[in-house]
Amino acid sequence: MSDFKDAIAAFRGSIRHQGDQAEIPGLEALARRQQARPVRWAVTAAVVLILGAIPVSYERTRERQRAAEQAREDAVLLEKVNAGLSRTVPRSLEPLLAWEETQ
Repeated sequence: MSDFKDAIAAFRGSIRHQGDQAEIPGLEALARRQQARPVRWAVTAAVVLILGAIPVSYERTRERQRAAEQAREDAVLLEKVNAGLSRTVPRSLEPLLAWEETQ
């Protein structure tokens, strides 16, 4: 049993010796690390928000383009309807009207 106690004591001594030789960060260094984390989180959140806004902006631009194209198509259709309504004679009677004008 005494060998076991001696082995444990030697192990404890070597661990303490290693700990004394190793550089342990001071309290100030630990506090600086803790202060740097919120800044990292803020920067990360800003990057995520910016990257998330890109697809939204792109989709809005595409929606505006679709709306403008639809408005142009509607205007062309309306012009065709107005042209059809403003005829003095139905299309089926146009040849008769042309024949009458030549006489």
